[in-house]
Amino acid sequence: MTRLMLLPLFLLASAAWSRADSLAAQNGRGNRLYAEGRYADAEKAYLDAEVAHPGRPEVLYNLGNALLRQGKWDPALRALGQAAAKGDGRVRENAWFNTGNALFAMGRYQDSAGAFVQALRIDPDDRDAKRNLELALARLGKPSSAAAGQKPPPRTEAGGRGGMSREQALEMLDALKVRETEEQRRRLARAASPKAGARDW
Repeated sequence: MTRLMLLPLFLLASAAWSRADSLAAQNGRGNRLYAEGRYADAEKAYLDAEVAHPGRPEVLYNLGNALLRQGKWDPALRALGQAAAKGDGRVRENAWFNTGNALFAMGRYQDSAGAFVQALRIDPDDRDAKRNLELALARLGKPSSAAAGQKPPPRTEAGGRGGMSREQALEMLDALKVRETEEQRRRLARAASPKAGARDW
């Protein structure tokens, strides 16, 4: 039900290489355990990495995913929220997406819609987030297309709460659809127009 791509740590050469190498090793160990389906062990590895190197958004994101797999909703939402607050665009967008799926699974559809909107603010072209937003809005009582009665689809890629009303989320979804349609029209127009400077012999 969640987009659970674990994030590796990319290291740069520095004076603190051994410390960073230790963090990468701890994160990598957690990723291996997670891939084996050993979510509790992965959680411990990520917690060890977090204790030794506090505040790393990649570790917080991975920890949140391990907690989600175990149904530990509140600590997972806290970890994902911290990852969203501290991470770059990719980490933030994935953290919001997984937050939306977790909130959906908890039956908190309004908060779920708000989280998907946050993900879409970072990456307006994320089709999975658009689809999941539609599903959350459908659960709020206003079905959109064939979304009613479905769960957000799982996604194997990468918190907080969205404080957005259903109407605001619907407006944003409509604006995203309009933007997507306009972009498709521009692409078609570019493909149909003759190339500048081309000669017709």
